[in-house]
Amino acid sequence: MNKTYDNRHLDIYWLIGILLISIAIGFSLRSIPGYTGIASHDSSMFQYFGRLMNHGYVPYVDMFDHKGPLLFFINALGHVSFHGIEFLWFIETISIFVTLMFTYLSARFFVHSGVAGVAVLFTSVIYVNTLAGGNYSEEYALPLISISLFFLGRFFIKKDFRIYIPFLFGLTGVLVIFLRANMIILWVIGTCAVIGYLIVSKNNEVLWKMILYAALGAILAAVPFFIYCLMTNSLSQMIYQAFKFNVLYVKYTSGVGLNNVLSFFAKLFIDHGWMLIIIGQPWVFFEVWQNREKNSKWYLASVYSYGLLNIISVLLSQREYPHYLLTEIPFLIIIVALLISEIFNLSRNKRLLTFASIILVTVLMAVPSLKLLGQTYTQKNVPFYWTRDTQLVANYIKQNTSSKDTIYVHEKDANIYNIAKRKSNSRFFTLPAVNLDKFPRLKKEFIQGLSKRKPVFIVTWAGFLKQKQYKVGTSQYELQRIIMHKYKNTYNDYFYNVYKLK
Repeated sequence: MNKTYDNRHLDIYWLIGILLISIAIGFSLRSIPGYTGIASHDSSMFQYFGRLMNHGYVPYVDMFDHKGPLLFFINALGHVSFHGIEFLWFIETISIFVTLMFTYLSARFFVHSGVAGVAVLFTSVIYVNTLAGGNYSEEYALPLISISLFFLGRFFIKKDFRIYIPFLFGLTGVLVIFLRANMIILWVIGTCAVIGYLIVSKNNEVLWKMILYAALGAILAAVPFFIYCLMTNSLSQMIYQAFKFNVLYVKYTSGVGLNNVLSFFAKLFIDHGWMLIIIGQPWVFFEVWQNREKNSKWYLASVYSYGLLNIISVLLSQREYPHYLLTEIPFLIIIVALLISEIFNLSRNKRLLTFASIILVTVLMAVPSLKLLGQTYTQKNVPFYWTRDTQLVANYIKQNTSSKDTIYVHEKDANIYNIAKRKSNSRFFTLPAVNLDKFPRLKKEFIQGLSKRKPVFIVTWAGFLKQKQYKVGTSQYELQRIIMHKYKNTYNDYFYNVYKLK
């Protein structure tokens, strides 16, 4: 095993290849310079935060959302431009490279460089398709996950007890918490595994050293966020929105049901040719387990525990979002590498038959994924008419307002704000993705904002005012009433109705 890991003369070539793969994946992102379409729903909101932060506005105080502050700082940096080229694409591409590089190095604890490299290349297809245009919180969690997964391998397999291991493990864990707190499964598993290993080994000195330096890393990661929030008087709102409201969001938003989400992700795996790979994993796990040393078994168990519990958390979300699967990418790369390696250990006849079967089934079943891959790179999966109408509405608003005027876009995304370079009249720029009637204080703030700080334009989805099902006193009814009494319809298209203050 050490020979497998230490045989590094080919690693430099594979790392150059991984850099090229990362750049190739980067060309699928909507942040790429020259892209003329619109951002995805979530990405548009994060870019709205970043744009306003660069103009002096404060997250959670001036903009309401339940994601962590690190995501907004990334988008603030991404909004910075040089000669008209924004940095976001470069940040995302670096994030992809770091993810693939450290996952490759983690796979190298078990397999040779060529096997690890092929696993990265194979998994890049599902990586592109789950990125779905990019700029998601899961995307930025990936490099932190892959780095920590590698350091766990250093700890267990290389017996590296130096202080930088727990320090960076604690630091990356807290950074993920400040992205979105529900993505810390690896750190929970890793912490339990390390503590369990050191207790079984009766190595109390190392145990306390690990705890101390992990805590120091965690504190170092958290301090800048708390300092910023204290300086901007946003600490209480950050804690409420990024942590408490994040839990309430899950509670008050219903998913599509466990059966539906299970079918959705099963189809996603099948369409990418992963059926035999996943079915074969119990055999792979036990084969690798039997042939490994004790320390490797601790790491192997941690990797598989992470992969299993992470996919369970994705399913329990009950949401059919491909990008939720992004946090599974490091695990997928490693299990593909292990599968290839174990097939090579078979006898020649069995090896040829197994490879031929897997390749045939994978190629035949992966046709839908290749079609989706082509649509992603050609941007054909971005609805043309939705893009056109969004840009037309945004340009109409930009031409009929000044930079100091505010607008409000109801229950859509933040693309209109960003294209028109305008701000919402309140921190509720599209409404939180929950029913405000469940939150009386937030509902009152929303309605009062429309009355006291009237936006020049209100944009709704087409036909909103014709809806009769809203009860008196609800936030939707109150918005209808405000529009009907204080605004006039000035622009319509297939997707939007635009109303101007009388």
